Amino acid sequence: VRMVEARLRAANADIEVARARLLPPLDLSAQAGYSALGLASLFQPQNFLMNAIASLAITIFDGGRKEGDKASADINRELMVETYAQTMLQALREVESALSALRTARLRQDAQFATLRASLTMFKATSDAYLAGAAEMGSLLDARRNLQRSQDDWQKARSESLRAYASLAFSLGGDAPPNSLESPKEPAQATADADLPPQLALTSREALRKLGGWGVEIPQLAHRQVLPSIWRDLELRYPDALQGKRLQAVREGAVSDKPQEAESWYRLSLTGFAGQAEAENFCGAMRQGLQACKVARISAPGSAVAD
Repeated sequence: VRMVEARLRAANADIEVARARLLPPLDLSAQAGYSALGLASLFQPQNFLMNAIASLAITIFDGGRKEGDKASADINRELMVETYAQTMLQALREVESALSALRTARLRQDAQFATLRASLTMFKATSDAYLAGAAEMGSLLDARRNLQRSQDDWQKARSESLRAYASLAFSLGGDAPPNSLESPKEPAQATADADLPPQLALTSREALRKLGGWGVEIPQLAHRQVLPSIWRDLELRYPDALQGKRLQAVREGAVSDKPQEAESWYRLSLTGFAGQAEAENFCGAMRQGLQACKVARISAPGSAVAD
């Protein structure tokens, strides 16, 4: 709808341009200077001259080109008005269809929820009867099967309801700002490095390789929000061995391109080891605690592993 509105505004601007071209162009010019018979009296005030000229040029014959341009602009605007009306009607139909689908999905979800409650009541009654010896195992299994089927049907109805909500939001334009052709601005990211311990650093792969030496890689992807918990767990398990060590987190994926985005995943490496032997000893201690790890030369381009 906003795209058609922009085209309609452009068509209105084209009409104004075509109408302005029908008018004759008006040129204004001015001249100023000094005029005198002798050089000595040239720059006296009474010899200052100023001349202003206005010229109006009218095109006698242009083959109807300007009139045709204006007529074409008028026709284009009428076409844009018709297109805008059709687009609005289509948008209204889509919204009405989405609302109808949402109402149907909600009714189906309520009906399935009532069926689920009835199945749950039946299962409880059958369970009590089975414990009292008044029902067989087959009846209990049938009641449980019906309960599980009702749960599945209710989840499907709930999924359809959520999809109907999404379709309605899409038909209404989502979260796009009204009366604006600009893209919505992203909210400021509140997550920063302030919540990270000083021994944990968010870095890049290139910066990690510049550190050089040997390190211990943890072969798993960690969410941004659990990085402090991982470091605290390592400190509790290996308090002495982590003296002077740092946990380097290299981002491997994220929902957005912001480095400080909370929805990011990182690959972890411990650095600060004096050599390969110390790194292997620490990795061996981690393996004894059922923690996967591998020793790697950090400065190597391919992170050569020395298990």
